[in-house]
Amino acid sequence: MAKNYTTPTVITGKNTYCNGCGHSIVIKTICQLLDEMNLQEKCVIVHGVGCCTMLGLNGIVKLSTMHFSHGKTMAAATGVARCIDDGVLVIGYHGDGDAYNIGFSETFNAGYRNENVVDIVINNSLYGMTGGQMSHTTLIGEWTENTPEGRDPEVTGYPLRFPEMVKNALPHAFLARGGVFNPTEVRKTKALLKHAFERQLSRDGYSLVEILSMCPTNAHKTPLEVRQWVEDEMGAYYKLGVIQEGASRGLIENF
Repeated sequence: MAKNYTTPTVITGKNTYCNGCGHSIVIKTICQLLDEMNLQEKCVIVHGVGCCTMLGLNGIVKLSTMHFSHGKTMAAATGVARCIDDGVLVIGYHGDGDAYNIGFSETFNAGYRNENVVDIVINNSLYGMTGGQMSHTTLIGEWTENTPEGRDPEVTGYPLRFPEMVKNALPHAFLARGGVFNPTEVRKTKALLKHAFERQLSRDGYSLVEILSMCPTNAHKTPLEVRQWVEDEMGAYYKLGVIQEGASRGLIENF
């Protein structure tokens, strides 16, 4: 039975995220898995610009981390995965703006090439560190700094459900969506991440786990209010669970 760690060994104790932010929950969950799977020294996390940078640059974790410019997370993770030894877990960690706006091409093409990486995308429906602007995942009617009257799909298009959009083009990919807005969903998300880690270590190729997260600062809500908003509003549009299991490398050769 897996141990129930209160503080994973690879966490330093520092937390520079805003109160109620979902990043700290995701990072703790990742680190619990690394402890349980004995991957503390066999993991490289590539992260982009934005709130994700605090994972590595602010010393929250004692892991091998690499920081790259906005939108280039999966391009960099591809390079790491192609150069590193088997048995090392390569994780891309970035937000929805990095993954789906500025880095859409890099994210999609890493999946298209079936790169052997785990892509973790934190979806909080906006650009967090830059001040709360609209991203591709902003909901219809949602207020942001540059949609003061709410997002209008006639002007900006509809919120992007990336895993659903690409699943037919990426039959080999494991695609899933979790959440960290309550303890039950955190446990489910941990199981999704573990499965993605196991697939990568077995060299089954690309996995993407999108995680619905909270940004109380830019949502202008209390931590409790934003937690409920993510569950009720984002959860209604972005369905949770496994979206596509993905074929193994052996099966995809005959696709």
